[in-house]
Amino acid sequence: NEAIVWPSSSELINTGANATYLLENVSFIDGFPLVDRSLRLKPHSVYVMGRCATFALGPAAGNLWGATRAANRITRDITGVELVSNGT
Repeated sequence: NEAIVWPSSSELINTGANATYLLENVSFIDGFPLVDRSLRLKPHSVYVMGRCATFALGPAAGNLWGATRAANRITRDITGVELVSNGT
């Protein structure tokens, strides 16, 4: 199995014909994809981060806090391992 992570909405939207099939069954609201709790574009093994994860993570999805939360969710979904921050 292979997982793909798109870090920005512009890359996701401007993927071209090669990845059009990935977006066929994905719902969008105002240009943002609707993803599940693990930030996955169902039914594919494609995960999103940054502004693409706004509906799942909130308005801070595009900053460092959002990147950390996205990495934790994606890691948990792929590996089943819960990352724990030591606060530093």
